[in-house]
Amino acid sequence: MPRPAAAGGHWLPAEGVELHDSWTQDPPQLRAGEPVSRTISIRATGLSETQIPELQLEPPEQTRVYPETPVNDSHTDGDKVYALSRQTFTYIPGRAGELTIPAVELPWWNTRSDEQAIARLPQWVIKVAAGSGAPASARNQASMPQRQPGTPTQGTRDGPQMDGAGGGGFEMRGWHWLALIVPGLALVLLLARQRLAAAIVAKSSAARQTPPQPSIRAPDTAGLLSELQTACVANDARAAALALLALGRARWPDGPPNSLGELAQRLGDGRETIMALDRALYAADTSTWDGAGLWRLVSESWHKDASPPTPTAEALAPLYPRHN
Repeated sequence: MPRPAAAGGHWLPAEGVELHDSWTQDPPQLRAGEPVSRTISIRATGLSETQIPELQLEPPEQTRVYPETPVNDSHTDGDKVYALSRQTFTYIPGRAGELTIPAVELPWWNTRSDEQAIARLPQWVIKVAAGSGAPASARNQASMPQRQPGTPTQGTRDGPQMDGAGGGGFEMRGWHWLALIVPGLALVLLLARQRLAAAIVAKSSAARQTPPQPSIRAPDTAGLLSELQTACVANDARAAALALLALGRARWPDGPPNSLGELAQRLGDGRETIMALDRALYAADTSTWDGAGLWRLVSESWHKDASPPTPTAEALAPLYPRHN
Protein backbone atom coordinates (compact mmCIF):
# COMPACT_ATOMS: atom_id res chain seq x y z
CA MET A 1 0.00 0.00 0.00
CA PRO A 2 1.24 3.55 -0.65
CA ARG A 3 2.25 5.84 2.17
CA PRO A 4 -0.86 7.54 3.68
CA ALA A 5 -1.09 11.31 3.34
CA ALA A 6 -1.63 11.63 7.12
CA ALA A 7 1.71 9.98 7.91
CA GLY A 8 4.14 12.63 9.11
CA GLY A 9 7.88 12.59 9.74
CA HIS A 10 9.78 9.32 9.37
CA TRP A 11 7.71 6.67 7.55
CA LEU A 12 7.66 3.76 10.01
CA PRO A 13 4.80 1.31 9.18
CA ALA A 14 4.57 -1.54 11.70
CA GLU A 15 2.18 -3.72 13.65
CA GLY A 16 3.77 -2.63 16.93
CA VAL A 17 6.63 -0.43 18.21
CA GLU A 18 7.85 -0.33 21.85
CA LEU A 19 10.53 1.70 23.63
CA HIS A 20 12.38 0.36 26.68
CA ASP A 21 14.70 2.39 28.95
CA SER A 22 17.77 1.02 30.74
CA TRP A 23 20.48 2.86 32.70
CA THR A 24 23.83 1.71 34.04
CA GLN A 25 22.22 2.03 37.48
CA ASP A 26 18.52 1.69 38.20
CA PRO A 27 17.45 4.22 39.30
CA PRO A 28 20.14 6.31 37.57
CA GLN A 29 22.68 8.04 39.82
CA LEU A 30 24.52 10.97 38.23
CA ARG A 31 27.54 12.97 39.38
CA ALA A 32 28.78 16.20 37.86
CA GLY A 33 31.53 15.58 35.31
CA GLU A 34 31.17 11.78 35.41
CA PRO A 35 29.70 9.73 32.50
CA VAL A 36 26.72 7.40 32.82
CA SER A 37 25.27 5.18 30.07
CA ARG A 38 21.64 4.92 28.99
CA THR A 39 20.40 2.27 26.55
CA ILE A 40 17.08 2.70 24.71
CA SER A 41 15.78 -0.48 23.05
CA ILE A 42 13.34 -0.18 20.12
CA ARG A 43 11.35 -3.35 19.45
CA ALA A 44 9.19 -3.49 16.31
CA THR A 45 6.91 -6.07 14.72
CA GLY A 46 6.59 -5.99 10.94
CA LEU A 47 9.86 -4.10 10.33
CA SER A 48 13.46 -4.96 9.60
CA GLU A 49 16.26 -3.44 11.65
CA THR A 50 17.36 -1.26 8.71
CA GLN A 51 14.09 0.69 8.86
CA ILE A 52 14.43 1.69 12.53
CA PRO A 53 15.81 5.25 12.72
CA GLU A 54 18.58 6.46 15.00
CA LEU A 55 17.13 8.49 17.86
CA GLN A 56 18.10 12.16 18.11
CA LEU A 57 17.96 12.98 21.83
CA GLU A 58 17.65 16.55 23.04
CA PRO A 59 20.55 17.21 25.47
CA PRO A 60 19.50 18.55 28.90
CA GLU A 61 20.75 21.92 30.08
CA GLN A 62 24.52 21.99 30.79
CA THR A 63 24.81 18.30 29.89
CA ARG A 64 26.72 16.64 27.08
CA VAL A 65 25.18 13.61 25.31
CA TYR A 66 27.27 11.27 23.13
CA PRO A 67 25.47 8.61 21.02
CA GLU A 68 27.13 5.29 20.25
CA THR A 69 26.69 3.18 17.11
CA PRO A 70 23.33 1.32 17.32
CA VAL A 71 23.30 -2.48 17.59
CA ASN A 72 20.51 -3.81 15.33
CA ASP A 73 19.08 -7.25 14.66
CA SER A 74 16.03 -8.81 12.98
CA HIS A 75 14.55 -12.27 12.49
CA THR A 76 11.36 -13.87 11.23
CA ASP A 77 9.13 -16.76 12.25
CA GLY A 78 7.89 -17.27 8.69
CA ASP A 79 4.85 -15.04 9.18
CA LYS A 80 6.22 -11.81 10.65
CA VAL A 81 9.49 -9.93 10.85
CA TYR A 82 10.77 -8.84 14.28
CA ALA A 83 13.40 -6.13 14.70
CA LEU A 84 15.42 -4.88 17.67
CA SER A 85 17.63 -1.78 17.85
CA ARG A 86 19.73 -1.03 20.95
CA GLN A 87 20.89 2.58 21.02
CA THR A 88 23.25 3.68 23.82
CA PHE A 89 23.89 7.27 24.91
CA THR A 90 26.47 8.61 27.37
CA TYR A 91 25.39 11.53 29.58
CA ILE A 92 27.92 13.82 31.27
CA PRO A 93 26.23 16.46 33.48
CA GLY A 94 28.15 19.70 33.83
CA ARG A 95 27.00 20.70 37.31
CA ALA A 96 25.37 19.37 40.48
CA GLY A 97 21.68 19.97 41.16
CA GLU A 98 18.37 18.96 39.64
CA LEU A 99 18.55 17.69 36.04
CA THR A 100 15.52 17.25 33.76
CA ILE A 101 16.03 14.76 30.92
CA PRO A 102 13.35 15.31 28.22
CA ALA A 103 10.89 12.62 27.17
CA VAL A 104 11.70 10.47 24.10
CA GLU A 105 9.07 10.11 21.36
CA LEU A 106 9.16 7.97 18.19
CA PRO A 107 6.24 8.46 15.73
CA TRP A 108 5.16 5.37 13.74
CA TRP A 109 2.23 4.23 11.59
CA ASN A 110 0.00 1.50 13.05
CA THR A 111 -0.80 -0.82 10.13
CA ARG A 112 -3.48 -2.61 12.16
CA SER A 113 -5.58 0.46 12.99
CA ASP A 114 -4.29 2.45 9.97
CA GLU A 115 -3.46 5.54 12.02
CA GLN A 116 -0.50 7.51 13.35
CA ALA A 117 0.88 6.39 16.75
CA ILE A 118 3.73 7.48 19.05
CA ALA A 119 6.01 5.28 21.16
CA ARG A 120 7.12 7.31 24.19
CA LEU A 121 9.46 7.24 27.19
CA PRO A 122 8.63 9.70 30.00
CA GLN A 123 11.02 12.41 31.12
CA TRP A 124 13.45 11.92 34.01
CA VAL A 125 14.03 14.37 36.86
CA ILE A 126 17.30 13.36 38.54
CA LYS A 127 19.31 14.86 41.40
CA VAL A 128 22.92 15.23 40.22
CA ALA A 129 25.50 14.93 43.02
CA ALA A 130 28.81 16.79 43.16
CA GLY A 131 31.53 14.91 41.27
CA SER A 132 34.78 13.63 42.74
CA GLY A 133 36.63 16.52 41.11
CA ALA A 134 34.52 19.20 42.86
CA PRO A 135 36.13 21.43 45.54
CA ALA A 136 36.33 19.90 49.03
CA SER A 137 34.02 22.56 50.44
CA ALA A 138 31.26 21.64 47.95
CA ARG A 139 31.59 17.91 48.69
CA ASN A 140 31.56 18.48 52.45
CA GLN A 141 28.51 20.70 52.20
CA ALA A 142 26.65 18.02 50.25
CA SER A 143 27.66 15.19 52.64
CA MET A 144 27.33 16.95 56.06
CA PRO A 145 23.89 17.49 57.66
CA GLN A 146 22.47 21.02 57.39
CA ARG A 147 21.99 22.96 60.65
CA GLN A 148 18.97 25.05 61.43
CA PRO A 149 19.31 28.87 61.16
CA GLY A 150 20.47 30.47 64.41
CA THR A 151 22.14 27.31 65.76
CA PRO A 152 25.86 27.95 66.45
CA THR A 153 28.36 25.49 65.01
CA GLN A 154 30.61 23.91 67.62
CA GLY A 155 34.32 24.65 67.20
CA THR A 156 34.00 27.99 65.28
CA ARG A 157 34.80 31.49 66.40
CA ASP A 158 31.09 32.39 66.68
CA GLY A 159 30.18 29.24 68.65
CA PRO A 160 31.12 28.10 72.16
CA GLN A 161 34.62 26.67 72.70
CA MET A 162 35.25 23.13 73.97
CA ASP A 163 35.68 22.66 77.71
CA GLY A 164 39.20 22.22 79.14
CA ALA A 165 42.04 24.59 79.86
CA GLY A 166 43.96 25.51 76.77
CA GLY A 167 42.32 22.67 74.79
CA GLY A 168 39.81 24.70 72.75
CA GLY A 169 42.19 25.45 69.85
CA PHE A 170 43.35 21.82 69.59
CA GLU A 171 39.79 20.45 69.60
CA MET A 172 38.74 22.95 66.95
CA ARG A 173 41.55 21.92 64.59
CA GLY A 174 40.94 18.19 65.19
CA TRP A 175 37.23 18.51 64.35
CA HIS A 176 38.09 20.48 61.24
CA TRP A 177 40.35 17.70 59.91
CA LEU A 178 37.78 15.03 60.75
CA ALA A 179 35.17 16.96 58.78
CA LEU A 180 37.45 16.79 55.74
CA ILE A 181 38.76 13.22 56.05
CA VAL A 182 35.58 11.31 56.95
CA PRO A 183 33.51 12.51 53.94
CA GLY A 184 36.49 11.79 51.67
CA LEU A 185 36.77 8.20 52.87
CA ALA A 186 33.02 7.77 52.58
CA LEU A 187 33.13 9.08 49.00
CA VAL A 188 35.88 6.60 48.03
CA LEU A 189 33.92 3.67 49.48
CA LEU A 190 30.73 4.84 47.78
CA LEU A 191 32.42 5.09 44.36
CA ALA A 192 33.88 1.60 44.72
CA ARG A 193 30.49 0.21 45.68
CA GLN A 194 28.75 1.99 42.78
CA ARG A 195 31.22 0.66 40.23
CA LEU A 196 30.78 -2.91 41.48
CA ALA A 197 26.99 -2.52 41.46
CA ALA A 198 27.09 -0.98 37.96
CA ALA A 199 29.00 -3.99 36.59
CA ILE A 200 26.49 -6.42 38.12
CA VAL A 201 23.47 -4.44 36.91
CA ALA A 202 24.90 -4.04 33.39
CA LYS A 203 25.47 -7.78 33.12
CA SER A 204 21.98 -8.68 34.33
CA SER A 205 20.41 -5.92 32.21
CA ALA A 206 22.05 -7.25 29.05
CA ALA A 207 20.65 -10.70 29.84
CA ARG A 208 17.16 -9.26 30.41
CA GLN A 209 17.19 -7.27 27.19
CA THR A 210 17.74 -10.33 24.96
CA PRO A 211 14.29 -10.86 23.42
CA PRO A 212 12.84 -14.36 23.37
CA GLN A 213 13.17 -15.95 19.98
CA PRO A 214 9.84 -17.04 18.52
CA SER A 215 9.48 -20.74 17.79
CA ILE A 216 9.97 -21.67 14.15
CA ARG A 217 7.93 -24.40 12.52
CA ALA A 218 9.70 -27.15 10.62
CA PRO A 219 8.79 -26.26 7.02
CA ASP A 220 7.57 -28.64 4.31
CA THR A 221 9.78 -27.99 1.26
CA ALA A 222 7.22 -29.21 -1.27
CA GLY A 223 4.48 -27.15 0.34
CA LEU A 224 6.72 -24.06 0.50
CA LEU A 225 7.60 -24.38 -3.18
CA SER A 226 3.89 -24.54 -3.94
CA GLU A 227 3.27 -21.42 -1.81
CA LEU A 228 6.08 -19.59 -3.60
CA GLN A 229 4.73 -20.54 -7.02
CA THR A 230 1.25 -19.31 -6.04
CA ALA A 231 2.67 -16.02 -4.76
CA CYS A 232 4.76 -15.50 -7.91
CA VAL A 233 1.81 -16.21 -10.22
CA ALA A 234 -0.28 -13.68 -8.23
CA ASN A 235 2.65 -11.19 -8.17
CA ASP A 236 2.32 -11.04 -4.34
CA ALA A 237 5.73 -9.71 -3.25
CA ARG A 238 5.19 -10.07 0.53
CA ALA A 239 3.96 -13.69 0.32
CA ALA A 240 6.81 -14.53 -2.05
CA ALA A 241 9.41 -13.10 0.36
CA LEU A 242 8.05 -15.07 3.33
CA ALA A 243 7.95 -18.33 1.33
CA LEU A 244 11.45 -17.74 -0.03
CA LEU A 245 12.95 -17.17 3.44
CA ALA A 246 11.19 -20.29 4.73
CA LEU A 247 12.71 -22.27 1.86
CA GLY A 248 16.09 -20.87 2.84
CA ARG A 249 15.70 -22.20 6.38
CA ALA A 250 14.73 -25.61 4.99
CA ARG A 251 17.75 -25.74 2.67
CA TRP A 252 20.32 -24.47 5.21
CA PRO A 253 18.99 -25.58 8.64
CA ASP A 254 22.42 -25.23 10.31
CA GLY A 255 22.96 -21.67 9.08
CA PRO A 256 19.65 -20.27 7.80
CA PRO A 257 19.66 -16.90 5.98
CA ASN A 258 17.99 -14.10 7.96
CA SER A 259 17.42 -11.71 5.07
CA LEU A 260 16.79 -11.67 1.34
CA GLY A 261 20.21 -10.07 0.84
CA GLU A 262 21.96 -13.03 2.48
CA LEU A 263 19.83 -15.48 0.52
CA ALA A 264 20.75 -13.68 -2.72
CA GLN A 265 24.45 -14.16 -1.94
CA ARG A 266 23.98 -17.88 -1.50
CA LEU A 267 22.15 -18.35 -4.82
CA GLY A 268 24.80 -16.41 -6.73
CA ASP A 269 23.43 -16.00 -10.27
CA GLY A 270 19.95 -15.10 -8.99
CA ARG A 271 21.11 -12.21 -6.80
CA GLU A 272 19.58 -9.44 -8.93
CA THR A 273 16.21 -11.24 -9.15
CA ILE A 274 15.96 -11.61 -5.37
CA MET A 275 17.14 -8.05 -4.71
CA ALA A 276 14.41 -6.83 -7.09
CA LEU A 277 11.89 -8.56 -4.80
CA ASP A 278 13.59 -6.96 -1.78
CA ARG A 279 13.25 -3.47 -3.30
CA ALA A 280 9.62 -4.07 -4.24
CA LEU A 281 8.50 -4.94 -0.70
CA TYR A 282 8.28 -1.36 0.54
CA ALA A 283 7.93 0.48 -2.74
CA ALA A 284 5.05 2.91 -3.04
CA ASP A 285 3.53 0.74 -5.81
CA THR A 286 4.13 -3.03 -5.64
CA SER A 287 1.90 -3.81 -8.64
CA THR A 288 4.87 -3.50 -11.00
CA TRP A 289 6.70 -6.51 -9.51
CA ASP A 290 6.60 -9.57 -11.79
CA GLY A 291 6.99 -12.89 -9.99
CA ALA A 292 7.64 -14.95 -13.13
CA GLY A 293 11.38 -14.34 -13.03
CA LEU A 294 11.67 -15.34 -9.37
CA TRP A 295 9.74 -18.57 -9.86
CA ARG A 296 11.86 -19.44 -12.90
CA LEU A 297 15.04 -18.86 -10.87
CA VAL A 298 13.90 -21.00 -7.92
CA SER A 299 12.45 -23.83 -9.97
CA GLU A 300 15.67 -24.12 -12.02
CA SER A 301 18.28 -23.72 -9.25
CA TRP A 302 16.70 -24.78 -5.98
CA HIS A 303 17.71 -28.46 -6.12
CA LYS A 304 21.32 -27.77 -7.13
CA ASP A 305 24.02 -28.46 -4.55
CA ALA A 306 24.82 -25.39 -2.48
CA SER A 307 26.41 -24.63 0.82
CA PRO A 308 26.22 -21.55 3.02
CA PRO A 309 28.97 -18.99 2.40
CA THR A 310 31.92 -18.67 4.74
CA PRO A 311 31.06 -16.02 7.38
CA THR A 312 32.98 -12.79 7.03
CA ALA A 313 33.38 -9.69 9.16
CA GLU A 314 31.22 -7.69 6.75
CA ALA A 315 27.66 -6.88 7.72
CA LEU A 316 24.81 -8.80 6.04
CA ALA A 317 22.67 -7.04 3.47
CA PRO A 318 19.47 -5.56 4.96
CA LEU A 319 16.12 -7.27 4.58
CA TYR A 320 14.44 -4.10 3.34
CA PRO A 321 16.01 -0.82 2.15
CA ARG A 322 15.54 2.35 4.19
CA HIS A 323 12.80 4.67 2.88
CA ASN A 324 12.05 8.21 4.10
